[in-house]
Amino acid sequence: MKLQVVSDYQVRSQESATSYVLPSCVASSVPRLGKRGLSVTWHRTQFGAIVVHLDLAEFISSLHWSVKGGNWTMQFLSRARGAFLVAALLATGALAAGCGSSASTPSGTPATSGVSTKPMKIFPAPAGLIAAGQPQSDGTMWLLAGTSSAKTLTSLNVATGKLGQPVPASSNASSLAQGQRGPIAIGLATPTGGAVQFANPLTGAVTSSVPVPAQVRQVSVGVNGTTFYVLNGAPGGAANVAIVSSTSGAVGATVPVSSSAVSVVPNPDGSQLFVLQPTGVVQVVSVQNGTILGHFPVGATGVQLALSSDGTTLYAMKSTAAGCNVGVVNVVSQQVTTVMGAPAGCVGLVPSPGGTTIFDAVGLPTVGNIQEFQVAS
Repeated sequence: MKLQVVSDYQVRSQESATSYVLPSCVASSVPRLGKRGLSVTWHRTQFGAIVVHLDLAEFISSLHWSVKGGNWTMQFLSRARGAFLVAALLATGALAAGCGSSASTPSGTPATSGVSTKPMKIFPAPAGLIAAGQPQSDGTMWLLAGTSSAKTLTSLNVATGKLGQPVPASSNASSLAQGQRGPIAIGLATPTGGAVQFANPLTGAVTSSVPVPAQVRQVSVGVNGTTFYVLNGAPGGAANVAIVSSTSGAVGATVPVSSSAVSVVPNPDGSQLFVLQPTGVVQVVSVQNGTILGHFPVGATGVQLALSSDGTTLYAMKSTAAGCNVGVVNVVSQQVTTVMGAPAGCVGLVPSPGGTTIFDAVGLPTVGNIQEFQVAS
């Protein structure tokens, strides 16, 4: 039996390689694992995390996950081997948040209060996770994952923690969004253009496709669940937001935005767009004429925006050399009020329908999971 820890806080059983994903600031602990008799290899990811591979087959004979209790039960081959393993891991800080989980204020943002955050729940997801849709009333959350050559849609039930069978998706898929009781929207980025595919929310089967001017960077959904805001643009070229109706199957309007935009979300009535730049600046753009009505900083480097269902709170996920974090922004004051910690390898986030939690998506080539966090008050 082997074991995998796929974030600072999660353990998952695996058939093969065993991995710890640790912040770069505990990299000095890695060599000490090998000195304590464990078989160790490691590499650094593009996100600055250290992925440590451990072979625990000589120590553990069985492993059981309690969904209700959220705990792992390990059966060691012997008491002595169990004591050795635990002592070795604790000594290196591998089982603890060695860097702490209190988020610091990103450069360029207003003063904030740091929040020590650990996930309430962690759900399995396919490796190479790219994007996640909003959880539905029955607990279903659709996930897009894969590599540049093959991608899939997979349903996750956040009530039970179970994954459904993967459904083949276009290898050009780049983004996913879904509102309450609406279709799944899948953004495509082909070498020559882009499109939005709509898929059945029960089966994941594609039912229609709508072309957009350029490669899709990100898709978000309006409050009605059928209007989608498609950020598209060629690399280094002009960008716009195509407003697509899944009901009519047509682009109703396009709104020009900054060529460097990485994420966009509409306000509840659809009259304005929040547009995130890599620099960590959010522009407020009029849907009617594309005028920039204002801007405010949330901290670099921008990954994705998400808006609470009541439209009062904007969440800005960022990935920095020190790790990921989420800026919590008061929409009225346009001020960052809190910075929450986020997992290494973060690729996106989705607020829960009730607004009490957020789901952070973690995607690395060999790792995928969804982590649910209590929203900072």
